[in-house]
Amino acid sequence: MGPVVLKFGGTSLNSASARQAAIRHIADAKNRGNRVAVIVSAMGRRGEPYATDTLLALLETIDSRIDARKKDLLLSCGEIISAVLISHMLESIGIASVPLSGFQAGIITDGKYTDATIIDVKTEPIIRCLEEDKVAVIAGFQGYSRNLEITTLGRGGSDISAIVIGGYIGADTIDIFTDVPGVAVTDPRIIPESPFIKLLSREHMYRLSKHGAKVVHPRAVKAAIDFKTPFRVRSTFSQDPGTLIDSETHCLSDRGLIGIASEDGMNLISLVFSKSEAREMEEEVCTLLSDKGVVPLGIFYEPYTLLLALNQEDKQKAVRIIYDGFFCNYKRVNTAG
Repeated sequence: MGPVVLKFGGTSLNSASARQAAIRHIADAKNRGNRVAVIVSAMGRRGEPYATDTLLALLETIDSRIDARKKDLLLSCGEIISAVLISHMLESIGIASVPLSGFQAGIITDGKYTDATIIDVKTEPIIRCLEEDKVAVIAGFQGYSRNLEITTLGRGGSDISAIVIGGYIGADTIDIFTDVPGVAVTDPRIIPESPFIKLLSREHMYRLSKHGAKVVHPRAVKAAIDFKTPFRVRSTFSQDPGTLIDSETHCLSDRGLIGIASEDGMNLISLVFSKSEAREMEEEVCTLLSDKGVVPLGIFYEPYTLLLALNQEDKQKAVRIIYDGFFCNYKRVNTAG
């Protein structure tokens, strides 16, 4: 049996109750006989004491011109605090653990400050912990260069840490824990009833994340493609298995639309289809929109993806129209059930 990797994001660690939920998942994994590596983000979001953006604001209030080396050295602290705290909580309930910074865990990067890429993982420190039946609690989002400089991986860096570390240590499973139950068909802020997908291919997940689905960083999905490793997106606050990202997709639309992605501040929506060629769906999509008075300003294509440029005021309306048009049968079946 290979090791398992559990990654907890900032919203999974930002309160005592959230941290206790994370501890329960770790304890459950240990009780099943697994060797466990845990990757942690900094706790919370902007305004909360140890969040990455809060730490950055300490420097920005003095001078917005910040030396990149100083920035990375400071920003690495948030994840280290999380690692020590989670390790201490595990020890308090009798689970042996070792907190590790990116440096101590052997995470080597290309040395680019604030946006580094992991180029190698010297797995000995992590493997040693696991072989001693200890939980390795690793600070995500960071590593060190060949010149022994601390570097951070940029936004979504802890997701990247989890996938890459899991790939290097041959993890059986990688679970990305967050505050949502998985990957939704579209943004629940726009479509509150949007269902969650049970099974997604890595390629489809990459297309969704690249175009605005924030649940997993696209660089992390790209790493999963490179390692050919499956992973799950799950809620910290339930036992539901969430969304499995692997080699196949369970499409909830009977016409091949997997999901609708949109990025805040941009007038694009992206439709990801199960087939590699999305062009054949253009006419159907445009007819749906024009019948409701919405006309795209431009149409673009990528593998599996139809991208629509829209007036900003039409963006959410277009998401609703397309969702209702493509998922009507899904809604009808589930309402009847």
